[in-house]
Amino acid sequence: MSGIRKPVSQLINVLTGKDVDTYKCYLNGSLYGIGDLEYMNELFRDYVVICEMYGKTKCEFRIVRYEAK
Repeated sequence: MSGIRKPVSQLINVLTGKDVDTYKCYLNGSLYGIGDLEYMNELFRDYVVICEMYGKTKCEFRIVRYEAK
């Protein structure tokens, strides 16, 4: 269940004039989602806590700051 959400942070930046960072989440080396830190938390919790890692014994998450163009 990956998700590439149009970063809410971009909309927040426009509406409020505040900078909200956007991030990319990689799961086991593959892009898993793009969004703000709240969304990164949702992706992690969904995969690890709610879905119990889909029965796998190991997973690797990597979060990197993303600058949308």
